Amino acid sequence: MNLPTPYLSAIREDKKFKNILIVDDDSDVLSSLRDMLEIEGESFVVKTAENASNVKKIISHFSPNVAILDIKLGRTNGLDLIPVLKQKYPDIVCIMMTAHRDTEYAVTAVRFGADDYLFKPLDPHRTVKMLDRYLAKQHQARNNRETERRFRAVFDQTFQMLFLLDAHGYLQETNQTALAFVDLKKKQMDKKDIRLNLLFLEYQRYVSRAHTIFTSFFEISLGILFGVFTIILALVE
Repeated sequence: MNLPTPYLSAIREDKKFKNILIVDDDSDVLSSLRDMLEIEGESFVVKTAENASNVKKIISHFSPNVAILDIKLGRTNGLDLIPVLKQKYPDIVCIMMTAHRDTEYAVTAVRFGADDYLFKPLDPHRTVKMLDRYLAKQHQARNNRETERRFRAVFDQTFQMLFLLDAHGYLQETNQTALAFVDLKKKQMDKKDIRLNLLFLEYQRYVSRAHTIFTSFFEISLGILFGVFTIILALVE
């Protein structure tokens, strides 16, 4: 069956953001976890590593969205990989694995920057459900950033003067066109500065004056035309 292009695009987008990295010093655990995720979770792209050195090699060409890390990696600690991963991929979700069901391990993991933790042996349903939840959050965050980027592009590049006000009527931000109108640089903006509120009031006065001038000009022009029309009628008669 041939799927329509929008559906194919959605599938490609899904797969693009489901990269999973699993780190454990036990090769049997890595194999079983990879098989589990590939069976239980659709579209997961899974890479595995047995130590920190392998992790650094993998992330040089693979962009994981989620990393599942064993706390104990031989003589090293899986917690030490969290800053390495987050430095290269700030949005990555780090989930720690531990066979110890002591809450102290979980608290330590969170303190080191882990987003969540799982107890061994991993439950397939719970693991996939957790991954899907974090991947959905990442997807929403990307959409929000893209929406913000598009809004900012329109806001900054439009030739109309735009003002963003808070609930009290104070100006929070304005675009380049409005700044140019009052000869004010963006770095001079201060959300706590009353001058920004006065800037908006000045803009309102400007619009009001322009409206008054336009109305007066229209009335004068109409009066002149009426007078000329009256003279022409008098001459004809």
